[in-house]
Amino acid sequence: MASVELSALPNDIIIAIATQLRRQHSSNVDFLAFILVNKQWHQLGLRVFYGNIALTDSTLAPFTESFNVLAYGKCVRSLTLKIEATDDETPRQCAAKAEPTLLSKGLTQLTPLISNFKNLASFSLCAQGLSRNPVLADRQPESVPRKNIVALLKALPETCTNLELDTRGYDHREEYEQVHMCDAVRAILPRMHNVRIRVGAMCHEMFGTGEFTPTHLPNLKSLIVNYGA
Repeated sequence: MASVELSALPNDIIIAIATQLRRQHSSNVDFLAFILVNKQWHQLGLRVFYGNIALTDSTLAPFTESFNVLAYGKCVRSLTLKIEATDDETPRQCAAKAEPTLLSKGLTQLTPLISNFKNLASFSLCAQGLSRNPVLADRQPESVPRKNIVALLKALPETCTNLELDTRGYDHREEYEQVHMCDAVRAILPRMHNVRIRVGAMCHEMFGTGEFTPTHLPNLKSLIVNYGA
């Protein structure tokens, strides 16, 4: 059988190999060896490595502090953030000391990064259900500040056409805040293809304005809105 030069392999085959390495190996050793083969494999491998990023509230801060957005931001096509059960101080406790929660700090740091994800297609922010860990079984997900949600929605690049926003009702705003999450959602709906929303408070302005002029949604393929936790 005739051998094939590595440089002669089509990009789609190289990407398929990289994808399988990411899926089938718990360690990144083989994948790191893959991206060191040559420049072509390195560039295509990074598209796979950073293509789908999943974070939790505990990994959010390390990611925002170390991710080289100028070098790799264009590789990110899907970003998922899962808010887990916590034993940290509640938003009210932190507010009493005029301190943001760790989650709020992480979301604030993430916001300017997102605007540089020039090929982002999907964004998901979800609160997890009750923890399977018996130690955390009675703890709820941390409440997400609505000001952070609004900032994230406004920062989403035009390429982002799929949105999942599910706080399970665990979102809040401070008494002095005037942010309106429904306005931020309505502003990006016209370009959306698939949307699922479940938040603690919403009104008709999420889908229309004034005496209710419906928002034009020419690209929408699916829309799921859940009421209640």
